[in-house]
Amino acid sequence: MRSKVYLNFLLVLCFTLGFNGCKLKTRSERAVWEFDATMDVDSSPAVVDGRVYAGTDHKKLHCLDAKTGSSIWEFSANGVIRSSPTVVNDRLYVGSHDKTIYCLNAKTGDRVWDFETNGTIISSPAVSNDRVYIGSYDKSIYCLNALAGTKVWEFKTQGFVASTPALANNHVYAGSFDRAMYCLDAQTGAKVWEFRAGDAIASSPAVSGKHVYFGSLDNKIYCLDAKTGAKVWEYNTGERVWASPAVSGSAVYIGSRNYIMYCLDAQTGRKIWEFKTDYYIVASPTISGNYLYFGSWDNKLYCLDAKTGSRLWDFRLLGSKSSPAVCGGYLYVGGDDHKLRCLKAADGDTGCWPMFKYNPERTSAVNAG
Repeated sequence: MRSKVYLNFLLVLCFTLGFNGCKLKTRSERAVWEFDATMDVDSSPAVVDGRVYAGTDHKKLHCLDAKTGSSIWEFSANGVIRSSPTVVNDRLYVGSHDKTIYCLNAKTGDRVWDFETNGTIISSPAVSNDRVYIGSYDKSIYCLNALAGTKVWEFKTQGFVASTPALANNHVYAGSFDRAMYCLDAQTGAKVWEFRAGDAIASSPAVSGKHVYFGSLDNKIYCLDAKTGAKVWEYNTGERVWASPAVSGSAVYIGSRNYIMYCLDAQTGRKIWEFKTDYYIVASPTISGNYLYFGSWDNKLYCLDAKTGSRLWDFRLLGSKSSPAVCGGYLYVGGDDHKLRCLKAADGDTGCWPMFKYNPERTSAVNAG
């Protein structure tokens, strides 16, 4: 009887501490380092060649050593940086609230060029074929020359563009607060089609195969035909969808303000599983190997089994608008407690998702850019 009571006590203790059969790490064991950024880190980090890059509300872009968290260099903008950096060929691209798109030398932090728009930039750059695609609160989607920073074309919508463009098959896909998802010719900026949702689109689309996936503030998750813009399916969450989807294999992962992370069948929209947190989900999920990582406004970062939706562990993190970057068995994420953190990823995670725009399509496929 006494041994049974003791066993029950151990099981309760394990789950209270966040273990799964007492095999998982405690908070102190999972944490590797933290960097004090002075103000909130809403920008999603990028981890490339042993360095971590992230913007902050302190108007700075930080470059840190991925192993130690020590500062290598910092760049000061004239506005908050909530856009997530994209690093390609030793160049870093990022937008700022100061209306400017910056291109920096990723090794030194020196400015290579900048391009000023007429509005705040929250959208993150998508880079492919020496072109940078990004949205602005001046209601435009821009295409810039990645080497020189000159404007190639500009497409005007009727609302703010917070959505980060996705690129596939020589087309650019981006949403706008005018309720439209646009498909543009990547070379000319000419409109190929548009699809009207019931409310604004802040979500950044993901393109996989023949389909485009995104959420809307009309409470729905959409799947469209990438070629024609015709609706394939929709899923109503009952609350606004600010987050962006991630696609892996035949599954689409996306969170909603109804506190739920969904896994949907990519072809039919059928719900495979759902996981409920304790508050809003506005951060976009990250896929690495068989694991799904995301943050919730319940002040937790979650690691789930991507196939079953079962919780493997969670880590207390004040505020979670930043989407994690994962590589080499480590996870990097920002928080509203002014910290940029490095954690040990799930045991056995050998995958890699090094930045918000891991590839132009925002899927788990090999980098296409």
